[in-house]
Amino acid sequence: MGRDVVAILGARGMLGSDVMAACTQKGFHMRPYDLPEFDITRPEQLERAIRSADAVIDCAAYANVDTVESRRDLVHRVNTEAVGLLGRIAADGGKWILHFSTDYPSPARRPLNSRFNCDRIQECLDKPIRPWWEPLASFLRQL
Repeated sequence: MGRDVVAILGARGMLGSDVMAACTQKGFHMRPYDLPEFDITRPEQLERAIRSADAVIDCAAYANVDTVESRRDLVHRVNTEAVGLLGRIAADGGKWILHFSTDYPSPARRPLNSRFNCDRIQECLDKPIRPWWEPLASFLRQL
């Protein structure tokens, strides 16, 4: 579609780093955004990031499972409110967006390197949950 500048929110995180590498490999120009310079909960910063690019890939999330219980307000602002605002701003600006949800939908203590079991989700949806790189590849092909 002729779009080649992609804003990556949460660019320094585990997923964001992999997404940056995938976009680099595909030849996209990226604008990385992450803490401490970028705060997804600040509407003016979010709006500036979205305006800076043709498309946005949102990898930002509060995913520290050891502190979610004590920081519920911040978790809600990052993982819920900011995502809604991101969608509204992107829609108003006619921008493409790819959003990745957090691995763990609820606060819980998990062992290191544990994986979220998606069997029940897949059963309810009656379709498999694809690995993160598949929707990313599809998204990038459309730009």
